Amino acid sequence: MIPKDPATIEDRNCATGDPEAFFPSAVDVRGVAAAKRICAGCPALDVCLEWAMHHERGTGHSSRTGVYGGLSARQRANLAAQQRRIDPASGRKPIDHGTEAGHTAHRRADEEPCAACKRAATAAKRAREERAA
Repeated sequence: MIPKDPATIEDRNCATGDPEAFFPSAVDVRGVAAAKRICAGCPALDVCLEWAMHHERGTGHSSRTGVYGGLSARQRANLAAQQRRIDPASGRKPIDHGTEAGHTAHRRADEEPCAACKRAATAAKRAREERAA
């Protein structure tokens, strides 16, 4: 589901003023702090952060820019990394497909392992057998 665009919230703190204030250079500590102060207490804060995280999904920290939802680009990249480590639905780390550990994770979740995980588990088993021989 695509999150609501924060620009549709009329009483957001950033509705007036210079939009460039939210895009200071990464090394402009004062500029980043000033943008975060504008975000503080904004009624659209959560919507804005959710929107940014959705649109930045799958990108590295270097392709993220600006302050959204009260967080700098680096802070949002760190948050994205934390979210990838734990699946909110299950409370577990997401399956690392194509690995022997992924095969084990599928089995622990009581599901059929995907083809990539089956291949990885078979290859790992063969390697162990060869080392033992």
